[in-house]
Amino acid sequence: MSEAQTPLNWTDSRPDLAAIGQAILKLDPRANETLPTGASSVPDIVVERMHGLTDWVAQVRSPARGWPSDVPPTPENLAPYALEEAYDVLEALKTAPFVRPEPSLTVDRRDGSRTPPTIAPGPIALHDLLSRLLWLVLGSAEPLLAWLGGVRARLAADPRREAVGTAQVVVGLEVRTEAGACYFDLTGDRPFASQTTPCTLSDLSATLYSEGMGGGYRPFAVGDLLDRLRRAIVSHAPELAPWFEPTSVELFAPGGRWHSGQVRLYLQVEFISHDPAAENDERPSLLHELAIAPVSPEQIDTHRPLRQATLQQFAPLLRQLAQNATTDGNSFDPSPDSPLCQVVAIASQLADCSENQLPGAFSVSKGQPISLDDFVRRLFWQCLAGAYEIMQLLAGVQGRVLQPERSWQGGTLRLVGLLRIEVPSSSWELDLATGEAVGNTVRTGSGHENRVAPKSVICAPECDWCRQPILTEVLLSRAIARLRARSLQMTVLERALFALVRCPVYLHRTDRRRESSSLELRFVLEFLP
Repeated sequence: MSEAQTPLNWTDSRPDLAAIGQAILKLDPRANETLPTGASSVPDIVVERMHGLTDWVAQVRSPARGWPSDVPPTPENLAPYALEEAYDVLEALKTAPFVRPEPSLTVDRRDGSRTPPTIAPGPIALHDLLSRLLWLVLGSAEPLLAWLGGVRARLAADPRREAVGTAQVVVGLEVRTEAGACYFDLTGDRPFASQTTPCTLSDLSATLYSEGMGGGYRPFAVGDLLDRLRRAIVSHAPELAPWFEPTSVELFAPGGRWHSGQVRLYLQVEFISHDPAAENDERPSLLHELAIAPVSPEQIDTHRPLRQATLQQFAPLLRQLAQNATTDGNSFDPSPDSPLCQVVAIASQLADCSENQLPGAFSVSKGQPISLDDFVRRLFWQCLAGAYEIMQLLAGVQGRVLQPERSWQGGTLRLVGLLRIEVPSSSWELDLATGEAVGNTVRTGSGHENRVAPKSVICAPECDWCRQPILTEVLLSRAIARLRARSLQMTVLERALFALVRCPVYLHRTDRRRESSSLELRFVLEFLP
């Protein structure tokens, strides 16, 4: 048997990633289940009135506003104090149409748009499956992007001893057959013969103190973090729920035969200790010490998009309530199953989303500046979650490009998001993927030699959007249109930036000076031969 036909050795301590990536999986049809055909997105007027009800419920049940400590804030107890707002929601439900998707399509929970199933039934290459699973995981919750990349933290596994270092969440896929098992880190796309490493935190009761977005350290147990992350993933991507349990598959590797086996998603935390003295010696660049502040607090209100994304999960229940609801204020029904109490119950859960965000969530206090690094990372997350094809292009795909007055060239094509920051004294452009500056000015030749020229044609077989030759302008327009479709998941400032509008903000420097500034977002294509 030739070398290319040698069957895979799953028990090898250093498995061959290229060979394993060529393996084909035939999935259990149940692993491809998505939202029911009858799912529908919540109408805009219902979304707006649910915001009003949620804000009111959050105020009423707050102890600071006088809610008695001996009275549980149940929907039936809250309903008498929120009648006007709840009836506004019921009235909107009665009049606003719910739009059903076509049977062949599923609903994207993050923006309500209709998209083809992410993991289609039938055989799929293992490397393609890993990539699609990663997209679903990344798009489920913004804090995951920070945790997958690693956050500064302190570990208190022993009350008498603390370690300083980096905590990183690993999302892995276990592939097990009678020939052995192999484990993949989805973010690194690298295989291991063992699920754990010396850095894996196996003690789920250990306490981590992660650095919050607003500074300071907040404690939480490792097991609690993993449980909350898993619930967030499944909540926003229900099709992943079966993947966290052993799922039957058949695997066919080059040079081998079909094997029966199982796959399973898992989450774990790794902690890499640092020398505190060395960490203090590291001085971040001036650019990474900058912060921005919106002109008005409403520009960056992260509660609304979080609630809107969560509200889409209640679309089937709201649709049912629309058929049974009454808007007669004289017929108050205090029973827990009444439409009135059910919309109050939904509002309570939406308020919980705002108050109990995942550790590391991007949150803003009114009047407080936001770290520029955190804001750039959130913009990049919006791009990643926009579409699977956008994630592919941001990472880079192999393809060909035909530029004016040149011949076809083969190489790597990459979509680049650039955030331009302009103040009277200077300006920068930051690459959203790296957070690094790509040039202090927009002069031609300032790090732009790899940009694809306008009116070029590109072709990349591994990306559905450019499987056939396509003009660069058409491809960029398609990507921007998909990102704008996520408006329900975006803050006011983000919606304006993805509409390619220049936005005024304040830039805060380390010396506490505040300067009038502007932000502008644009997208380009790079080509590396």
